[in-house]
Amino acid sequence: MRTFGKSLSPLALLLALSTTGHAAVLTTAPARAGYPSFSGRTLYCDVRNVGSGTGTVTIEILDYPGNAIASFGPLSLASYEGTAFSDGGTGNGVSCKFTVSGSAKRWRGVAVYDNGTDYTIAIPAQ
Repeated sequence: MRTFGKSLSPLALLLALSTTGHAAVLTTAPARAGYPSFSGRTLYCDVRNVGSGTGTVTIEILDYPGNAIASFGPLSLASYEGTAFSDGGTGNGVSCKFTVSGSAKRWRGVAVYDNGTDYTIAIPAQ
């Protein structure tokens, strides 16, 4: 009878011991910033690292088909540090995508819509 330790191939052992970082993705539901057209609304994608250590994030502003129309990062954020990125008031952005290091539980993201005077809607990332 073979023992587990002797049946483990060198490749499997290497894979088991390797430490590769993984990324998680958080996205917001779509809501067009510029509806009605030329309304002057701006989409802001805000994110905060709520984990205990430094993490990395890339922010993308997406159109309805899910294509990135603008991106920011990657950048490092310390624990409880946050940042924001906007579509520049083009009205073309509809949602935010946050690609983050580690677990999604370490991050909070939101899409915030601004009409130039007030924030009109906020949609949390999941």
